[in-house]
Amino acid sequence: MDNVVDLTGLNRALDELAKLSSSQQLAKSPTTDYVDSRTTEQAPRDRPMDREYTDAKMETVRAQNDARFAEVMAKLEIMSRTSITKRELWAATGTSIAAILGVILAVLAFAGDRFDAGIGFSSQVAEQAAIDASQDAKFDLVIDKLDNVADRLEGLEARLPTAP
Repeated sequence: MDNVVDLTGLNRALDELAKLSSSQQLAKSPTTDYVDSRTTEQAPRDRPMDREYTDAKMETVRAQNDARFAEVMAKLEIMSRTSITKRELWAATGTSIAAILGVILAVLAFAGDRFDAGIGFSSQVAEQAAIDASQDAKFDLVIDKLDNVADRLEGLEARLPTAP
């Protein structure tokens, strides 16, 4: 169905209404006669111009309603063409869930790697502390020996003859 609304009925009814409303007979005659039921007056007269005017008004309203209905139906058809199916919805949902799980697994893998590095580093720290302790002990021996050598040199210096 095209998005074009057929307004020929509406245009025809509006033209007929315009003809009738421009008529002088319609403008001069009242639309209804009110009758008091307690009096002996006649019932309201059936005026042909009033009936034509009312029919034209009804035709106009009917044509306007048809035009609105056609517009609504056109919009509904467009919406039905652009809506997604259940299969597409489930596919999109599955893809989203897979993407979220992938991100979660990537974060956990990165965190696990960092955790393992921390655990592995603690054993290296302990090994390095043992190496540092043994090196400190060696340096202490070297420093003690250097102090002994310095003390001997001072004793030798005191025994050496001084130059005149």
